[in-house]
Amino acid sequence: MEKKARKRRTPPAVDVAEINQAEVALRAALERAAWLARFPSENPNPVVRASAEGTILYCNPAAVKNDEWACKEGEPLRGPILRHVAPAMAKGEEIYAEIQLGTCFYAVTYVPFPAESYVNIYGRNITERKQAENALLLLNAELEERVAAQTAEIRRTCAAVESERQRFYDVLEMLPVYVILLTADYRVPFANRFFRERFGEAQGKRCYEYLFQRTEPCEICETYTVLKTGKPHHWEWIGPDGRDYDVHDFPFTDDDGARLILEMGIDVTEIKRVQAALREANETLERRVIERTAQLEAARAEAEEGKERLKLFIEHAPAALAMFDREMRYLSVSRRWRSTFNLGDGELLGASHYDILPEISSEWREDHRRGLAGEVLRPEASRFERADGSVQWLRREIRPWTDAAGALGGIVIFVEDITERRLAQEALENRSKQLEDANRELEDFSYTISHDLRAPLRAIDGYSRMILRKHADKLDEDALEKFNVIRENTLMMGQLIEDLLAFSRLGRAQLSKAPLDIEQMLRETWEELIVLNPDRRMTLKIGRIPPGRGDRGLIKQVLINILANAVKFTRGREEALIEAGGYSRDGEIVYWVRDNGVGFDMQYHDKLFGVFQRLHSADEFEGTGVGLAIVQRIIHRHGGRIWAEGEIDRGACFYFSLPR
Repeated sequence: MEKKARKRRTPPAVDVAEINQAEVALRAALERAAWLARFPSENPNPVVRASAEGTILYCNPAAVKNDEWACKEGEPLRGPILRHVAPAMAKGEEIYAEIQLGTCFYAVTYVPFPAESYVNIYGRNITERKQAENALLLLNAELEERVAAQTAEIRRTCAAVESERQRFYDVLEMLPVYVILLTADYRVPFANRFFRERFGEAQGKRCYEYLFQRTEPCEICETYTVLKTGKPHHWEWIGPDGRDYDVHDFPFTDDDGARLILEMGIDVTEIKRVQAALREANETLERRVIERTAQLEAARAEAEEGKERLKLFIEHAPAALAMFDREMRYLSVSRRWRSTFNLGDGELLGASHYDILPEISSEWREDHRRGLAGEVLRPEASRFERADGSVQWLRREIRPWTDAAGALGGIVIFVEDITERRLAQEALENRSKQLEDANRELEDFSYTISHDLRAPLRAIDGYSRMILRKHADKLDEDALEKFNVIRENTLMMGQLIEDLLAFSRLGRAQLSKAPLDIEQMLRETWEELIVLNPDRRMTLKIGRIPPGRGDRGLIKQVLINILANAVKFTRGREEALIEAGGYSRDGEIVYWVRDNGVGFDMQYHDKLFGVFQRLHSADEFEGTGVGLAIVQRIIHRHGGRIWAEGEIDRGACFYFSLPR
């Protein structure tokens, strides 16, 4: 048997590159193991190992130094950290929790090792992140609030826009002119009520089709000029109803950019008729103007003469008075004024009052300012020390005056020197008589002026009636209404003049005093007012009314005016409740009338008894503003007093007294 040849084993080839790689990997693993051994101590975040019961087995320096963690080996974990140890050990899985310690927040990871009965705890401070999250939550809440507010505002705006759109549509529907929109192809997408009532509904047809039953646009139509020029166009048109229209066309763009025409047509048929009538009337008036011009020239000359007479009247008036403009420059001055202030005969007109009398006190200057503001002042007698050291005692009255247009032009100052009166009663009585004479002359002047005003008013009313009688059929409703307004205001002005004349006559009327049964006079007056107001529910409750003494006719006028005012200002009440009574006190008998009407603001009580002073407009309550001034003058002539108390919407009470 042949011996088998023994085979020789060849050793495996060695890969040097792999050996080198293995050595590098080994060194890296050793370095990583060394780093992991140092990791807990060098970690800036808390790292803790605790038993399953929560006792600290190990804590790195960061956990020891951290005030919130405050770890120490052998001691139990803090409550918030300990809370998650048992659940982690029970699950045997890593647990993540966010924990608040003091004012800081931490993200804590629990890594359990059930076999070794401990858990590794890794903490990381997330306070800044939490603060950012909270800030973000607040920002989101604020944003949601703003969005809600803006949404509500948008809804309100939409509602307002829709309301305004409806209001605009309602206005277009109520206009006494026609308003339409026209498209480029002659259709009418909108027409207001006036147009529809005049010409009917378009029903999708073109304007020339349903207005004129044509098959093509009208040759004379100028409406579509605005689409060519892009500018408004004005022209006149005779409609299918045969009436004349003043037409205004405007270029208009719809929401979708479509070009439209906004057209407004005003029916001027009646205006043209009136214009023709006016042309004829103007020709007649032109002839009359020539005649009237001559009359006006004569009247102007008479007015100038009247001004001169007024100037002479003031100059020779037996009272110290001067008229000033708004700059306190002299306009007219009486001789008595010159003598009172020792001003001599030098020129005063146009000169400043304060340059002539620089010694005027600041108190007097303030009185002048109040007078120039429209206030009537009657200051107490005051001491006036002249530049030369002499002293006068003067009693003053300051009244504003108005020009023909009703604008305040300045003040009139009446001055009474009572220096001698303070020394002798005789001088006082003499000066009082002079003032009474001056007032009487002023009353006569007022009476004359008021009397002369009635003639032009009668002419205005007469011509108005003449035009209405002869030309009423040629006037439209608006013109007729204006003529009626002229007549109504003429009548109102006439009544005002009558009241002024009555007011003026009171100063000259002689009193005929006799015993008066005021209660019976009240009842008679009330019966008259009931007859004049048959549709009103009115009740008068009369209490104790003492008898009085006075002029029966004038006191009856007082009762009429006061009771009529009570009836007038209770008009808005379901039932007018009016009371009257009286009582005696300190040598006088006081009578009162109270109502449940609209009342008045007590801060204006001083205006109640002034001429033309009204606390309510003429639209609310009729009247001339003279009635209570007449009442006051009657009571003052009897030596009595009159006053009133009231509250807005709570009624008013008027009092007047008569001497016993």
